[in-house]
Amino acid sequence: LFTMCIYGGVAGANIFAAQYIGNNDNKNAQHAIRFNFIMVTCFSALFIAVMYLFQDKLISAFLHISSGKGDLQATLQYGKEYLKIMLWQVLPFALATTYAMTLRLGKDSMTPMKASFAALFTNLIFNYLLIFKLNLGISGAAMASSLAEFGAFIVLLLYMWVRVDKVKYGLKVVYDGKVLIKLLRISVWSMLHSFVSVAPWFLFFVAIEHLGRTELAISNITRSVSTVFFVIVNSFASTTGSLVSNLIGAGQGKELFPVCHKVLRLGYAVGGPLIVMALWGNQWVIGFYTNNDNLVRLAFYPFIVMLLNYAFALPGYVYINAVTGTGKTKLAFIFQLITILVYLIYLYLLSECFHASLTVYMTAEYLFVILLGIQSIIYLKRKSN
Repeated sequence: LFTMCIYGGVAGANIFAAQYIGNNDNKNAQHAIRFNFIMVTCFSALFIAVMYLFQDKLISAFLHISSGKGDLQATLQYGKEYLKIMLWQVLPFALATTYAMTLRLGKDSMTPMKASFAALFTNLIFNYLLIFKLNLGISGAAMASSLAEFGAFIVLLLYMWVRVDKVKYGLKVVYDGKVLIKLLRISVWSMLHSFVSVAPWFLFFVAIEHLGRTELAISNITRSVSTVFFVIVNSFASTTGSLVSNLIGAGQGKELFPVCHKVLRLGYAVGGPLIVMALWGNQWVIGFYTNNDNLVRLAFYPFIVMLLNYAFALPGYVYINAVTGTGKTKLAFIFQLITILVYLIYLYLLSECFHASLTVYMTAEYLFVILLGIQSIIYLKRKSN
């Protein structure tokens, strides 16, 4: 939730930043970038305070007691131990994410990628050392994750100190209340949009929980694999939002649909071969997550349904981000709420009226992204006329 809120809040202000850059309005672009750093710092402080003060209640909310198995008190203690260490990475993660997204606005994607690799390798090395060599268990995992975020933050901080024009990126403190209020109005809706976007994930698992442990295990496997494709979809969708904002700032709003079409073609060119490879090696991919032959066999059809959803998810997320890129973050949030409501009704019908299988439940994802895309396209078509 924290990650999605950070991405949403920063993306909201970056809409204006991209428009200002497209219009060569560097002064207001700097205000937008500066606002991002102020916002994520304040939000991080609030998040840390809430998580620390209410950690017992928040962690307990995720503990299921219906099975009557397991030591819930021990689990709660492990969760608190993990959380206290993970809270150290909140602010570095927020600042690193904000700065990485700012660099991408300036068409520098290499430096954020280097920072991501620094985080990845730091995490791998310290996971091995802390968990397996020093036997620190879950505390070691939390320390490794926190050190990884510090690593990414340090890489970006050093780059900023040595190479970046601090005036260009608004890193010198200047205050403009009117611009900050304008940015806040946009960012609030963008943050709420990102916040509620995790709702389908929770709703889906709540809906299929009654199907049994096997189905729950299969859904976890397919969801884990789908994360890879979601990263690809989200990357192209986020890029679309920035491009659309830049076009509008430059007064070239009529190029919106051609840009979206180019992004979609590129998205299918990148994701298509990966889907074919995953389909061809489905047993190997599923087997990577489990050595249970029965699970591998039963996961085949849900796995296929999940993979083919890429064809609909890409345009759905690209067009909803195009709406966000026009500055209509509140409207994008409304589209998201409408879609979640229909999604929830669909899951209820499958659960209570049709007693559907897991494969049929997976089609709810199709409904979700198709509805997002249809609403967005209708609005963008009307706007362009």
